[in-house]
Amino acid sequence: MFRKFTALFFTITLAVLTFGSCAVPSDGDITDTTTGEQTTVGSGTDENLTLISDGKPLYTVIRPDNKEKNPLEVEAAVALSAAFHDACGRYIGITTDWTGNEISEYEICIGNLTRNGSVYTADVSNLGNNQFSVKVYDNRIVFLAPTSFGTSKAVDWFISEYLSKVTDGSMKELKIPANLDYTGSFDLPSTITVMTQNLLATDEEYAKFVAGGLEISVKLEDNTIEKRQPRVLSLIEKYQPDSLGVQECSAPWRTYFDSNLSKLGYKRIGASKNPKIGIIYNAKVLKPIFTGSFWLTEDPENLKISKEWGKESDGLTERLGMYVVFEVAATGERFAHFNTHLDTSKNNIIQTKQTEVLLNYIDKVTKEYGGIQAVLTGDFNYNMDSTAYGTLTGGRLGDTKSLAVLSSRGNGSFNKFKGPEYSSKPIDLIMTTSDGTVVESYEVIYDRFDGNNFASDHYAVLAKLGILK
Repeated sequence: MFRKFTALFFTITLAVLTFGSCAVPSDGDITDTTTGEQTTVGSGTDENLTLISDGKPLYTVIRPDNKEKNPLEVEAAVALSAAFHDACGRYIGITTDWTGNEISEYEICIGNLTRNGSVYTADVSNLGNNQFSVKVYDNRIVFLAPTSFGTSKAVDWFISEYLSKVTDGSMKELKIPANLDYTGSFDLPSTITVMTQNLLATDEEYAKFVAGGLEISVKLEDNTIEKRQPRVLSLIEKYQPDSLGVQECSAPWRTYFDSNLSKLGYKRIGASKNPKIGIIYNAKVLKPIFTGSFWLTEDPENLKISKEWGKESDGLTERLGMYVVFEVAATGERFAHFNTHLDTSKNNIIQTKQTEVLLNYIDKVTKEYGGIQAVLTGDFNYNMDSTAYGTLTGGRLGDTKSLAVLSSRGNGSFNKFKGPEYSSKPIDLIMTTSDGTVVESYEVIYDRFDGNNFASDHYAVLAKLGILK
């Protein structure tokens, strides 16, 4: 699957305005509109196509109709229109390849559209996953690659080649060769960066620490959820995980994430049985294929709390696991990200049983998808000398803390708002199926904010994985 070393992360500015106006559509698309002005499209010599004349774009961008299945093509269309605006001061119109939409001779086509095979025939079967094609068919310009990521790289190349040299809106004319036929290549991402973060669900939990007499140097009012929310977002922006498992993702956290993650190009998937755990992912790198969740009991599909394993240890009503099967947009390879939050160490028997449920689901899901690799993140609430940890690491799974070949920085992850000197035990883990996996690095993130404040009562943990398969 993924090779070792440097991962690629992609930032596309989502400018969303209509052609010839300044309205921002709510769905993130640029609407195809007309100005009422008469313009001769495609004017120029036989050797050139004219894309901009008198400061006005003459073409329309066509992107796939289904945004959910083709998110990178949609974002590439938006980025291309934004680049036209930067160059000539006007956004080029965008429409979809829905069969009910009118077909024009003067189009910029992004991705494998319904037009391909009837209006024009573009074949990229001879290209590798690290290649793309930009080609003119009569008056039509087509960006296409074997993967959606490659198509987005084709758009990036075109912007760099023809539009980025003028960014003050002063471009009056743009011509490209009428016989343009360019094949480009790019580096494929070779690692996946995974993070885990227990968020601390409520401010009341923090107050319990203080009431319990713990010596805490920070103030409650400086570490409320409202204060900590932008700190977690800044961690995501700084460390750029491809996927991030979160625990204690209460309603205030979910509301904040769903309002702010898109600014960074990320999305959140909550566990279907209870969204208090979730997986946040970089939508420019990963594409979710399937998601599921299960209770950590003897009847995982139906029973929230075990009736056979003993009394729940700390008053929490339920524990669960979830997973998302992801496809890497650049390569088409897949892996499963599991995320969980286990019972506390007061009941190691329940912890061991819950771990067995997790392992069973990891085995089941990875086999269903052809033996794909898996990563498991979470707050496990047990130490490396526990029976439950021995069960966790007794089969296919390995701890990235132990497997890291280049670096293994940091020790414990539970800070309890006291600091690294308190966090001697690594209860927040990132596990990976050890067959064929190289762990490039592992790190506990000891970042502080606004002086000496925290993102949570747990530190984030980060691992970079290169999977050789």
